[in-house]
Amino acid sequence: MPLTADDVQERLSFARRRVADLLVLNGGDLLGADPHERQMLIQEVFFHLVGAIEVFAQLVNEQRNLSQSSEDVSVSKIAGWLPAGDPLIDAVDDLYANPRGQPLPADPHADDGLLWRIWNYRHQVTHRMREPLELRAAINPAFTAISPEPSSDRFRRLLHRGDPPTQRSAHLILDPRDPASAASDVSIDNELAAMCDLVESRLNAAIQAL
Repeated sequence: MPLTADDVQERLSFARRRVADLLVLNGGDLLGADPHERQMLIQEVFFHLVGAIEVFAQLVNEQRNLSQSSEDVSVSKIAGWLPAGDPLIDAVDDLYANPRGQPLPADPHADDGLLWRIWNYRHQVTHRMREPLELRAAINPAFTAISPEPSSDRFRRLLHRGDPPTQRSAHLILDPRDPASAASDVSIDNELAAMCDLVESRLNAAIQAL
């Protein structure tokens, strides 16, 4: 059965569902969630985000009659198969980033930085099982920072004698390839929402150009 734009949107909706599942895990307290379930859900977020882009590449192959084998089709190749000057080329380029051998973008929160990180997380987190999160527990009124403990989580423990935690949050490590990489100061819920919105916006623009 031929692909349609609805197939692309359906794959994107899978990513949003996994985001929703992740954010309610353990009542929204990701720090205390089962680490295996947490890792599985975040892997699926990036699997489906990039998957929506790759389904679009297959849609282009079919609707533009590029006659390429489905096994060979990827968004990184589509632009090279289109005729020069085709307006779809720019739209396709806006869906792809190649992090291999490239440093973290200067602004990892700008649109192109987010796209680069999506592809990098798909490679490093979904495929290579790297830890994507820094989990923070802040204890008020005063706290002392303690170096990360050896565990499956990259967990910065902020400890104050006798007082229970008052703030717990999860943040995406900006570049999981680098053990010394900082984590984003933006919370994971806002980051993942921005990433889903970006992919949806660029996919819609590409579908219009198709």
